[in-house]
Amino acid sequence: MIATSLIAAALAAAAPGPGCADAISYDLDRSAFRDRRRQRPIPPARLEPFRQKAAKAFRDAADGLCARKAIPAAKVAQIKRVVIQSAAGATETQLYEAREFGPHSLVFQWVFAEGTLAVPKRRDIEDALVCRYHPEHKGCDEPGD
Repeated sequence: MIATSLIAAALAAAAPGPGCADAISYDLDRSAFRDRRRQRPIPPARLEPFRQKAAKAFRDAADGLCARKAIPAAKVAQIKRVVIQSAAGATETQLYEAREFGPHSLVFQWVFAEGTLAVPKRRDIEDALVCRYHPEHKGCDEPGD
């Protein structure tokens, strides 16, 4: 019985806890998603898997940084909504407050080929998150930020 309790306690300690970005909802700004080659909206059947992929990429990057205490978990946990947009003309992944989408909302933008619906690399998302919470960090004050 004691051994069983010890094993259960060890397994509970090893199980990953909730991440700082787990409660965030992720939505697409559908007006930002057009197939530029065909000059028409991207079909919803292609957008939902993309939304899920982008949400997972953001969540994984934020949760990893929070776990390493590289960004403040309590502040990230205050975000209620992330709105995913294309950032045509931008040079890097960007995050900014967007009160027009409701309180505690962020816009998550990056350049991607609308036809392929590519998600940014984890490192690019991490850089944007670090700069959001630590603007004094090296590289955060460069042009384009």
